[in-house]
Amino acid sequence: MRAVGRIALVVLGAAAAVYGAALLAGRAGTPVWWPAAPEAVAPEFTRNVAWTQTGRVRPEIVARDTWIARGLVGVGAAAAAVGAWPRRRRGPGLA
Repeated sequence: MRAVGRIALVVLGAAAAVYGAALLAGRAGTPVWWPAAPEAVAPEFTRNVAWTQTGRVRPEIVARDTWIARGLVGVGAAAAAVGAWPRRRRGPGLA
């Protein structure tokens, strides 16, 4: 992998890990995968709108978002580690 690709992998991986950690800590606000307005919710999810109007969030949605944030931290950290891993130096005559 070229140096530009490795740097991009480290930067994007670190950004994903930091965003996931911010979601877990409650510092990132509303996650990007939540609908912007209750009207944007599909009709089959009307129960979510009822919970939103009460100011509470359904427990299974909180659990799902926690798993998504944990996944972001894990995948982001792994991508950053792979990109930052030192390249193996090849001597003369080695492919």
